[in-house]
Amino acid sequence: MEDLNAKLKKLLSEADDCELIGKLACDPKKRELFRRLATDLRAMARDIEAVIARGEVAAKRGGLLPGSPTRSEEPRPPLDARQVSQR
Repeated sequence: MEDLNAKLKKLLSEADDCELIGKLACDPKKRELFRRLATDLRAMARDIEAVIARGEVAAKRGGLLPGSPTRSEEPRPPLDARQVSQR
């Protein structure tokens, strides 16, 4: 459950960052991109909050949540603003 709380905190922090970047962006397309990213990150955070509220824990599923990488897979590093702006 602590892992889910950490993920929740990280998602909300990233959503706040995306919102700020979007507000500071001069290009309208990038403003919209970061606004949508913030919205999507907040939606994911709400999903995790719902899982936490239901009391589901990863141990019930063999230690992994659906869609999470298997133990043998390395998690992908998050994109930063420079990588997004290059696409």
